[in-house]
Amino acid sequence: MSRFALEALEAQAIVCDGRLRAPIPCVLTDFRDAHLVVVALKEAEHRPLIERRFPEVASSVTYWHVDDIEFAPPSIALPMIEFHVRELIATLD
Repeated sequence: MSRFALEALEAQAIVCDGRLRAPIPCVLTDFRDAHLVVVALKEAEHRPLIERRFPEVASSVTYWHVDDIEFAPPSIALPMIEFHVRELIATLD
């Protein structure tokens, strides 16, 4: 997890379990039992990867158009992510 994302979560008193581990690649079984299949950032980067690795679920993926740190500083990207998370939470109520 980005240190910027971690700091933003901690500023809101949100504790992230597992923050010290390396990312774990998805496998197809991760998608099969999920009600919400995936939320992935930056479609241009992630859609080809998802379509290549998981064509069975690719059409179920929701993309948020948030650039990685190379293109959008945390001051821009983090508020966008927070907006999308809040929007997502509202749909789950």
